[in-house]
Amino acid sequence: MAVSVADVGQAGISVASLFAGFLKAIAPPERALAKWTGLAAMIAGLAFLSVKLLAHMSTHHSAVKFWGILACLAVTLSVALFFVYLSALQARTVDYAGQSRIAGDEYTSIASAYHVANPTFTREQILNDYAGDVGQVWTPGSLRKATLILGAEYSLFIACLAFALNLGVEVLNNTWSNPPHPEKPTLQQRASALKDVHFELDKSDLEQDAIERLSDDAAIVVSIVQQFPKVRVVVEGHCDDRGSVERNLALGYERARRVGDGLAHAGISSDRLQLASYGKGSPLCSEAGEQCRRRNRRVHLTVLE
Repeated sequence: MAVSVADVGQAGISVASLFAGFLKAIAPPERALAKWTGLAAMIAGLAFLSVKLLAHMSTHHSAVKFWGILACLAVTLSVALFFVYLSALQARTVDYAGQSRIAGDEYTSIASAYHVANPTFTREQILNDYAGDVGQVWTPGSLRKATLILGAEYSLFIACLAFALNLGVEVLNNTWSNPPHPEKPTLQQRASALKDVHFELDKSDLEQDAIERLSDDAAIVVSIVQQFPKVRVVVEGHCDDRGSVERNLALGYERARRVGDGLAHAGISSDRLQLASYGKGSPLCSEAGEQCRRRNRRVHLTVLE
């Protein structure tokens, strides 16, 4: 994925904001400040690019969910690293003349003898008595060790925080711009859109309204077949209560055949169609009157897997 000018600008703003105020105030003190904040800034920029290049969001809901969980874990890890770093910062720095100085964990021989002679003195008091010269109080090796630990923990915290923030923004952006796709309707839901095709008394010809309904049903069946390739369609012919059983069974089958021909003409394989006649044996309603009888003179489509 190409990184646009807007992305680079966003990276610059993100990195700059990370080192304003509080985060810069807790950076390792003294000369280590510039070195380690510079390294942390570079790592933060790399974290931003890794999100853009490696964690580009898919529009699929499961991918966005995965990256969202990863962002939450990264935020949690950032909080843990923050407290670890603060603990190390408190243990490996002392205040002198209103400024924070890096302190080692091993006194020089001179400072060690001074500490033995003054066991109640704190590290701050000892450093103050040596005019703030940390090189006279702590060994060079312990100072390097303290600087390295503080810098590494600070850089790791910043890198994790930058990754978590950028990934979180990316997840939110893709969640808002690409909402999860709704689940596809079930076969029953798709089939419920089919409408019965109605006929005039003692006829199997398709009137204009029947042709229109059949056209709509055919389009629905075609789309169902595309989603559910193994379905079959039962074309059920029905009649009203007038006439003999034998006549209505024959008429119901003829109506089913006419509708089946219409479905086949619309591109639905005849192998997928099954014709059936119920005659007057399966009415929708049993009330007297033409409105009820017209409802019973129908072809109904049943879709089965």
